[in-house]
Amino acid sequence: RQVRSGICHVNGPTVHDEAQMPFGGVGASGYGRFGGRQGIDSFTETRWITIETQPGHFPI
Repeated sequence: RQVRSGICHVNGPTVHDEAQMPFGGVGASGYGRFGGRQGIDSFTETRWITIETQPGHFPI
């Protein structure tokens, strides 16, 4: 049998929330994800930033 859910415990309760454990809804539940890498990915967007610490070395 298949269960579509954000979290499922079989023969055991949720004792405490583990920070590295992804948690969230499935489909259009509206809650997204939080906890672990999946939580960070849900609320952030990858950007590329380049910072030059020295002036460019271009011949004049």
